[in-house]
Amino acid sequence: MKKNLFLLFICIFLVSFQPSTFQDTTMSSNKKSEVSFFPDTEMSLTLKEAIEIAQKEALKWNKEAMLYGGNSVDKDNTPTGMEGKRKHWNIEFGIPGKTDFYLVTIRDGKANEKAHVPAGLEVMPKSYFIASVDEFKFDTPELLKKGQKNTKIPR
Repeated sequence: MKKNLFLLFICIFLVSFQPSTFQDTTMSSNKKSEVSFFPDTEMSLTLKEAIEIAQKEALKWNKEAMLYGGNSVDKDNTPTGMEGKRKHWNIEFGIPGKTDFYLVTIRDGKANEKAHVPAGLEVMPKSYFIASVDEFKFDTPELLKKGQKNTKIPR
C-alpha cells in the first residue's frame, strides 16, 4: 500500500507540471523578464521538506498522527517547480484505526493553515499510512528527473 501512496504522490506531482496556456501579453516578445518566467523560488520546498514541516504540526495535534497523503497546490500562471520544488503543499495525516483527518497547508516554507476533521477518513489499518519521510527512497527533484527521462515533461 505504501508503494501505491508513493506512486500517487508522483502522479499528482507530475500532473502539476502540465504547461499553462496563459501567456503574458504585457511584454514585448523580444524582451524577457526573469521575474515573469522564473518566479521567486526562495521558499519552494521538495515534497520531503514539506512533509517534515507538516509532520511536526501533525504530531502536536496527535502523537499517533501518520502521513496519509500530500500534493502540490501551486496555481501559478507560469510553469513552476521545474527543479522539483513547489511553494504550496497540502499534506494529510490520519490515525490508524480512527476516522480523524488532519490537513496541514504549507505556504512559502511555513505551516500556514491546519484543519482537524474528526470523521474525515474511513477507518484504515496502519499499513495505509507512512510513518516517516525517511521511508521515501527519492524526493521530488530526483523523481522529476526520472519523469523527464521517461515522459514528455518539459525541461
